[in-house]
Amino acid sequence: MLTISNTIYPEQFDRLEAIIAAFQNGNTSQAESLMDAMTRRQPEIASLPERLQTQLFLDALYSRLKQTAETENLYLIPDEGQQIRMFNFMAEKFPVVRYAQEIANTIFLNQVAEDERFVILDVGIGTGQQISSLIERLTEQNAPVKQITVLGVEPSAESLGKAELRFQQLAQAHGIRIAFTGIQKTVEQLNPEDWALLRREIQDTGGKLLINASFAMHHVQPPPFRTEFFRQLKALDPAVFMMLEPYADYTPDNLMERFKNAWHHYGLTFLAIDTIDDTSDSEKSAVKQVFFGREMMDVLGAGNRVEQFETAEMWLHRLVQGGFMPNRISHTVPGGFNPLVQIKQAGSYVGFNVMGHPIVSVICAS
Repeated sequence: MLTISNTIYPEQFDRLEAIIAAFQNGNTSQAESLMDAMTRRQPEIASLPERLQTQLFLDALYSRLKQTAETENLYLIPDEGQQIRMFNFMAEKFPVVRYAQEIANTIFLNQVAEDERFVILDVGIGTGQQISSLIERLTEQNAPVKQITVLGVEPSAESLGKAELRFQQLAQAHGIRIAFTGIQKTVEQLNPEDWALLRREIQDTGGKLLINASFAMHHVQPPPFRTEFFRQLKALDPAVFMMLEPYADYTPDNLMERFKNAWHHYGLTFLAIDTIDDTSDSEKSAVKQVFFGREMMDVLGAGNRVEQFETAEMWLHRLVQGGFMPNRISHTVPGGFNPLVQIKQAGSYVGFNVMGHPIVSVICAS
């Protein structure tokens, strides 16, 4: 993965690189000494964004040193719902997440604009925020839809409950029949009975099948299983499959490579977050700390890592191996979009780029 990691806060990058080298050489005492010295220098960093990014990486490395990083899906760790609230905040306020979902929903809308019924399978549905937006757009356009079947795979019971309530309220408000089936499992836990249930629901509805995976596939472990999962999804015969993912490669075992990829990805992502107009500095800092800080501990950890992002090119390779055909995406840049972020067509995906490098990719396949 091509990075510009050494040009993002280069002085802090060089110091962290030395710490990573000490870890890789097995010299944890030197790594700790370098971290302590860097921590003492933190007040000297005048820029709050630079100081916060550096501190989050230091926190992740201290966690590695003490072996305290979590090794499970971050959305399942008891935190009074902070992680999912931060994701929903990102989806609402961070234009990259919001508009990536709008691109996916526009493609879904074009697929079913004239249909009276359809099925949507959402992998990692969360609280149903994206699919609710899709249904709202359908009603705004006076689409003839009368029945929607939503199938949600989601390990959090709390999120599934909120999604179900959301769809009940939408159905009542717009006079549409919305049938919701939630499967409280991770992708890896789906068994033959679950797949049979999904097939029955799809067949009974008799409409087109749409599949959505919004910032969820990088949680599927181990990474090679993702290709097999795509084969299972393809066997359901979807009209379209939309996948939204961060653009980074956190799969290498090599710690230095992961560090450089992470400093590049989070550095560019944080620059974009800092440009959000209608959000306070404290809210921006909270997103970085609560949402991304915990990711960093996983990415730089020594245990079983969950946050194993892949680049769009890696995902496309897996999709083709799984039997899918990538589709070119047509998109329109909205007025007043984030001035730092450029939306670029890059072969078979759309990239949201900062300083010429993608931080999020939108992929369409069928």
